[in-house]
Amino acid sequence: MTIQEFADRYKLKIRRDGCGDPLIRGNRKASDMPPRPEYFNHIYDHGDGQHLGVCLLAGRALKAAWDRKAMVAAGFVLRQKAHSESTALFDPANRAQARLAIKLVGAHKKRKVAPPTLAQKAARERFSVGRKASVLV
Repeated sequence: MTIQEFADRYKLKIRRDGCGDPLIRGNRKASDMPPRPEYFNHIYDHGDGQHLGVCLLAGRALKAAWDRKAMVAAGFVLRQKAHSESTALFDPANRAQARLAIKLVGAHKKRKVAPPTLAQKAARERFSVGRKASVLV
């Protein structure tokens, strides 16, 4: 499964990092880094066609240890283990691993706007008619 298919399945937004590679950015970032997509927790394509990777940049070592423990318990394969950073591989077809990866990076689902109701359409029409009349006066 590619990162695009993964993002479509879980309704996530894909961004590009500084090199132009696709990633799914989370909302948590390392506090001492600039606000670039690659410095946030993110899900990336590992490149082997079977696995996606998750990169966690925790601010505290204890939080990183808890996250690593949860990933190992869910069946992730740890690739890098540092003081407050971790990278791990997971199977995107495994629903439990995918949900944990999304939760750990803090990615939010894309919201879909509902079509306007008849009452909303009527209110918009009344507003626009009143506005046009005030402009002409």
